[in-house]
Amino acid sequence: MPRIISSRHYTRPQPIGRPQKDIVATNDDVKLCMELLAKPDSAAVVQGLQLAARVARSDKREQLLRNRIVQTCLGFVESKDKAVAAESYNVLIQLLEASPFDTATFLYRQRIVQRVIDTIETLDLESLALPEDRKLLTACIYLVMRLCEYVVPQTVSAITRSLHELPALLTSIIASDSDDQLLVQTAAECLYVVTQQNILYLAAIDYDQLLNVASNSEGMLKLSIIGVFVNALLEYQQALHISVSDIITHLSGELGSDDEQIVALALELLTFTMPAVVAQTKDDDIEPQEDTDMDAISGPSTELIELLKSTVLPASIKSLQNNTLRVPAAALLNNLCLCFNMTLKDDETWTTEAANIWDISVNQLNSSDVQFLTSILNVVWAVSEHLASTENPVTPNLELFQAISNNYNTENPDLCFAVTSSLAAMCRMYIGKDDNGYLQPCLDFFLQVSIPKGSVEEAVEALNAIFDTFADKSYSYDQIYVDGGYNAKLSEIGPAFRRKVKTVSKQNNKELRVAADAAALNLQRFISYKNKE
Repeated sequence: MPRIISSRHYTRPQPIGRPQKDIVATNDDVKLCMELLAKPDSAAVVQGLQLAARVARSDKREQLLRNRIVQTCLGFVESKDKAVAAESYNVLIQLLEASPFDTATFLYRQRIVQRVIDTIETLDLESLALPEDRKLLTACIYLVMRLCEYVVPQTVSAITRSLHELPALLTSIIASDSDDQLLVQTAAECLYVVTQQNILYLAAIDYDQLLNVASNSEGMLKLSIIGVFVNALLEYQQALHISVSDIITHLSGELGSDDEQIVALALELLTFTMPAVVAQTKDDDIEPQEDTDMDAISGPSTELIELLKSTVLPASIKSLQNNTLRVPAAALLNNLCLCFNMTLKDDETWTTEAANIWDISVNQLNSSDVQFLTSILNVVWAVSEHLASTENPVTPNLELFQAISNNYNTENPDLCFAVTSSLAAMCRMYIGKDDNGYLQPCLDFFLQVSIPKGSVEEAVEALNAIFDTFADKSYSYDQIYVDGGYNAKLSEIGPAFRRKVKTVSKQNNKELRVAADAAALNLQRFISYKNKE
């Protein structure tokens, strides 16, 4: 059961918004900063806060914290001097960047959301004529966006409930004629972030206004707005005011940008959009998005598939070579391969391309980035599943088995599943062919690691691979199974596997329980069948 990567299963490697570079600061900078903040005049305080924002991005950040800079800024955000308040919010933003979760959680507990609400209420939102008003509003919006990116989902829900008028405010800023590009772009980026998995916010948006702006913009502004439509697509299971094809057209047009941040967001949004394309093609092996009406869908158009093949696929492969882009690129490549496996399964050009992707992917397995490694193993899995059903030109070997299995780490279940499932898919590539030393160590790995130590889903994947690969004694490599006494070994693990299956709730995880029950039954039948051969 190939795993589609959706927004619920993806962790953004870099936050949305303006990238920040670390700077060099000294002890004297910290001392001067605190001295300026203690002065009575606003100009000195602003200067001190600007210095604090710089120091917060340096290795002297801890000294700032020991001097209670957070508490100081929390006091200053309530200042009637808007320049002081804006710079205070900026310091908090820089501290968030340096230590996201801890700082975000602390700020939330210090009622930072209510402070933001109080600040916004002091502004003339109708005109925003004053530059200091726009700067302060930009800082407030940016801080809210960062909070929602860094805190746990339950806290995000609490934040957005408190800010119930935020969607209307952000939409009005985006659709305004303001020439303050930073404010407009920040509003768009924030709207994309806060509408993720937020049905209440999505219901409060004027999509026609947003679409008009997106059609006449480019770069991060355009992508952030299209991101709101992607969020709506995922929540409502249907495109609102814009087709899936048009969404992909908008996004693919930004893949050639020289700005890595723009390309990264385009890759991310394309990844999130692909489940809607996959859901348009029925396939029993693919798990659709929750609540998808599978009877109401037709299929992706030829034009859309061609756009994905000619533009999106080459861009995702190219981006694998870029350290900044490779995580979103691998996630997108996984979803693309699963889509093509269904829509192009009888297309020889896809088989050729799948073999090329297989070669590229197996050469990326020395990465220490767990998120990237998990995604690239899922890519190996996806293309191996396709190649196993063809006269494929590639075959795994012992060296590749070792490269993949060495990444097994019980502290990361997703990575473990990716290791096992990719090994399982490559077993199927041998069906009816001659083994070159891959299958026996793979069998041992399944029986000693994946099935007894892995998750239920992982064990099912391993068992199904064994059933498929050794189903026929006429296969040239079947003697490996016989000589290794693997039928007896499967019999030994049977009781433990059946106990593991019973831990899966029939109510809460029905699909996995059905698959696990089937694997348990097939295990008994397979053992009996092999005994009679």
